[in-house]
Order: sequence, then C-alpha cells, then structure tokens
Amino acid sequence: MDSTIMFLCKYGLQILPVRLSDGDRLKDVLSSICNKWNNLSVGRFSVSYAYVDGYCALQNESVFENMFFLFSNCDRINTKVDENKHSSRLIVGSTIDEVDDVDEVEKVL
Repeated sequence: MDSTIMFLCKYGLQILPVRLSDGDRLKDVLSSICNKWNNLSVGRFSVSYAYVDGYCALQNESVFENMFFLFSNCDRINTKVDENKHSSRLIVGSTIDEVDDVDEVEKVL
C-alpha cells in the first residue's frame, strides 16, 4: 500500500478514525481502540469491516493484510467494533501480543 487509508472504527455512536499506512498491523489498530474506549480490552471485542452486503471479521494479521488488498484503491475503510459481552467466543486473543499467534480463541466467560 503506497498511500494512507482512513480506518473508521464505529463503536456505539462514536467513531475513531485511525490513519493506516504501509507496515501498520492489526495489533496497532487494536491498541488504538483500547486507548480510545477504556471499557474495551483485546479479546473482549471484535472488529469487522464492511464489504459488499456484509461484514468480514478481522481475526488475524493475514485477514488484516487481505483487507488492504481489497481496498487498495480506496481512501477509507468503514469498520464496526462489537463488544462480546454475552459470547464465549473471543476474537483475536486475549492480549495485544497474542494477535500474531491466534486466529480465534474460545474461552468460557
């Protein structure tokens, strides 16, 4: 990716714009989300991007890189952040460091 893409994360009625450029990683985005919304912690929420008629979950770095390929000619990506309050499925691990190693983690809350 040669240019900057605005990654717009919507949580409730708020939007967090994150400027992404070459070399940025999913764990950087997750860290920005956790810094913005203190009630969220990695592993307790999921991030999905809008594509065609649905949403694609960002479960790991590979999926994050594929998203850039799909949006290589765009200047923004609309995403949503969903808190996993009542689910036993935790997406993207339980710490930011685990994002590289975990596709999906299942735990009982």
